[in-house]
Amino acid sequence: IPLFKGATTKGYLMMREQPWRRFVILFSIASNNLRAHYMDRSGLIITRPISIIKNPTRLVDMLNTMSLANSKAHGMDPTMHM
Repeated sequence: IPLFKGATTKGYLMMREQPWRRFVILFSIASNNLRAHYMDRSGLIITRPISIIKNPTRLVDMLNTMSLANSKAHGMDPTMHM
């Protein structure tokens, strides 16, 4: 529940500041499980957990995609800086 509330609050704050954005992607790691949180104006979708112990390549793929890909390629707002 605290993880869900934290992700929801962060997504809400980002949407409030930038209402034209279609979705926000958040990632969480808890109990050795990776989850992706997709949020748009209609609500929140949380993916099934992916074990980072059994599938470490999934974690590496996610980190590479989010950190090395062009931010415009996956829909990030160019006015926000990570």
